[in-house]
Amino acid sequence: MPDSPSDLPKQLLSAIESAAKSGLHQAVDLGRVAVDAGRHQLELRQARRDLEAYYTRLGQVTFELAKDGKVLHPTISDAVDRIERAERLVADLEHQA
Repeated sequence: MPDSPSDLPKQLLSAIESAAKSGLHQAVDLGRVAVDAGRHQLELRQARRDLEAYYTRLGQVTFELAKDGKVLHPTISDAVDRIERAERLVADLEHQA
């Protein structure tokens, strides 16, 4: 309860200021959480991209080794055949363009 009627506006402004500061702090905290989550998602996407690139590179190296007869396995041989057919198809289509 205000000590005098003239204290009421000051106390009201003080209460509003306190509530505003509290809301601002909550907004800043939520912003930090959102930024951290965004950074995490970015890091995860980059890690997945890197992993995909490693698998792709492994496939390319394995393909070359298999073509050179340095890696022998029926599954790999089948994949090499499919890749070579696809390469020929691409070359034919490019030639037709």
